[in-house]
Amino acid sequence: MALIVPAEFDGQNWLITPAVSPNAQTNVQTWLVVLSGVAVVKITEPITDYTITINPDVTGPINWAIANYGAPKLPAESQLYLQLDQWAPYAAVGSIFDEAQSTDAGFDIDTWRPNPFATVKDHTTGLEFNQVFTGIQVDITARQPGTMIFRVPYNITLIARIVSYLNPILS
Repeated sequence: MALIVPAEFDGQNWLITPAVSPNAQTNVQTWLVVLSGVAVVKITEPITDYTITINPDVTGPINWAIANYGAPKLPAESQLYLQLDQWAPYAAVGSIFDEAQSTDAGFDIDTWRPNPFATVKDHTTGLEFNQVFTGIQVDITARQPGTMIFRVPYNITLIARIVSYLNPILS
């Protein structure tokens, strides 16, 4: 199975809003986060099975939430991530081409799953957080070699907390 990491995205969008109380501190507030967009993959290799790794930008929504909901500012050197409580991803094959006749064409999304979750250490408390969102993986099957997949649209809904760290500890 070929592993593909998109080099670019077309129209990445997001929504973030408090899921519990807008007055809670950043690291205990639960957020509803929706990430959507189109991963540009440009697969033209003669392979029939692909795993696409989609890593949407989460720093934009996190920084917007901190700025617009009065959350305490975090140190500039810390990096921000989302610790998951729940998630619901969706991906599809968006733009395809088959150089053979259409009678034998076929594309399929076999499964989607999270990238391996990360574990990070909080910069203020030293506590470790697990279940940190790092994106999703999408398995795509093409019926035959000679197929091309250009775009994979996605929509990922998360219930998560914002966590920050200085030095990641990967699990």
